[in-house]
Amino acid sequence: FNVVGPGTDYVTTPFNNNGAVTVSNATLQLSGGGTETGMFTNAVGGTLNLGGGTYTFTANGSVVGAGSFTVSSGTANLGGSMNVAGTYTVSGGTANVTGACTITNTLFISNGALYLNGTGTITPVSFTMNAGAEVGSQTVQVLGSGGFNWNGGDIYGTVQFNGGAQNNGNNLRGGTLVNSGAFAWNGQIFFYPGSQLSNLVSGIITFASGAQANSEGGINNLDNEGQFNVVGPGTDYVTTPFNNNGVVTINGGTLQLSGGESLAGGTLIFGITNTSSFGALNLSGSVTLTGALGVTLHGYTPQVGDSFPLITYGSKSGAFTGFNLPSGINWQQTYGSTIYKLSVGLPLNFGLAVGQPAWTASSFNLAISGPVGSNYTVFVTTNLAQNNWSALSNFVSVFTSTALTDTGATKSGTNRFYRLYLH
Repeated sequence: FNVVGPGTDYVTTPFNNNGAVTVSNATLQLSGGGTETGMFTNAVGGTLNLGGGTYTFTANGSVVGAGSFTVSSGTANLGGSMNVAGTYTVSGGTANVTGACTITNTLFISNGALYLNGTGTITPVSFTMNAGAEVGSQTVQVLGSGGFNWNGGDIYGTVQFNGGAQNNGNNLRGGTLVNSGAFAWNGQIFFYPGSQLSNLVSGIITFASGAQANSEGGINNLDNEGQFNVVGPGTDYVTTPFNNNGVVTINGGTLQLSGGESLAGGTLIFGITNTSSFGALNLSGSVTLTGALGVTLHGYTPQVGDSFPLITYGSKSGAFTGFNLPSGINWQQTYGSTIYKLSVGLPLNFGLAVGQPAWTASSFNLAISGPVGSNYTVFVTTNLAQNNWSALSNFVSVFTSTALTDTGATKSGTNRFYRLYLH
């Protein structure tokens, strides 16, 4: 039975194939149901579309070839061999795979349900899901550069993918997602009991502004072994338990974890743009602070006295065990009752001393030490009992050690006292 095309040919009466059907450069749409024990060959440009009724493919029934295969309506019980090199599409109805199914090109679900409970390898170069459901014991392994693009629908099975994107509001209904590439998380994922999302060591998840991981009850987890980047602005919410054994970078906005968290073995990195724009972490209830903490500066030079309340919590125990902070800054940490804060103290090598030699002719010498680029003001007074300090000099250092001469001082004159301000 040869369909040569072009265009679409329709068969609405029951179609029982016990022989051979070839579809070339056309679409054969069957909508009356049938029992299939023979072979469908979809040649280049050919598509078999099961568009209504109930189709039963026995163990001897098969769909093969370079073309594509679609289930758009009705029920397709696929107990035979499914092996086309083109696109597998479920746009409606139900596709029940119980036989040997091999997918190596593109998998697309726009509606309906795909049940994968057969044998064979499901390794599409890309998997796009806009609605419907993916169910079953066979793992979908999206290994190609096209990645996994999840724009809607429910996942009950296991999908492993090398990056992609998530948009809108999607349901993980007891399923498992495993990411090993660059994955853009732009919308909401609802975690139902038994659900798990794992970001592997090579995985990079970008948690966009407005992204959420919402627990719908039961036991579910969000596990990070790789990079988990929060870009801000605003607040991103995670109500499912969050386990960090990798690196969580909060460059902007606030990441709120309210489902419980484990920070042991992981690193938290906070981006700082200025004193009013920096990443923050909000933890609910009693928490254990552990793991490593780091800071990344985005075109900003911290000043003495700057303070950054990075983490808030109900109560806390523990402390961070490692730090990766920008060098040359005297970072000071404060473990408050509800806030963990980093602030900038005076440089450790900041100082004012008598110069060597102390006198040059009739002038007195001072030695000032501190980081390059420091803004100093030196004040002098002859009477400590009164608040009458006068500015002797104001400058920005270009060396770590600066010599300053007080030409108003004399060896036989009155006492003079000095103090140094770092701006």
